[in-house]
Amino acid sequence: MTKWKKRLIIIGILILAWVFLRLWFHPEIRIKHFVNSNERNLQEIALTYLSGEKIPSSSERDYYKSVEIWGVQSGEHPVVKFFYSGKGIVPSGVYYGFYYSPDNVPAAILDEGRMLKPSGKEEWMWSGDGDNGGLTKRIMENWFYFEAWF
Repeated sequence: MTKWKKRLIIIGILILAWVFLRLWFHPEIRIKHFVNSNERNLQEIALTYLSGEKIPSSSERDYYKSVEIWGVQSGEHPVVKFFYSGKGIVPSGVYYGFYYSPDNVPAAILDEGRMLKPSGKEEWMWSGDGDNGGLTKRIMENWFYFEAWF
């Protein structure tokens, strides 16, 4: 094998490894795995918040494992929001998380009251003021993934 062929093979392997790692560590994949692995405990937490037994404190943050519990987003169909991670700084940041909807209805996270528009199978998007917006995808019954950008 020539020197150039070896280099091309090594470059190809490195590119494939980079693509694999990028997909594996994408927030959506990690969130889906987290929710699937912890559904029962997360549902108990969500139902506690929805019942009013637990109200988030402005001075203390509640966590389950490494996920921050943002509390209830009220409205016609209330949801309990969980923050997984984020990147960027204002005015160009993105939040990644998930939420529990007891009514099994998707919601516009961080832009409460915005209309959701279908953008695929079990996927919805919303637009807010300026370049604010987001998307939500069904993970399983009552559970949704979200990305919100601002």
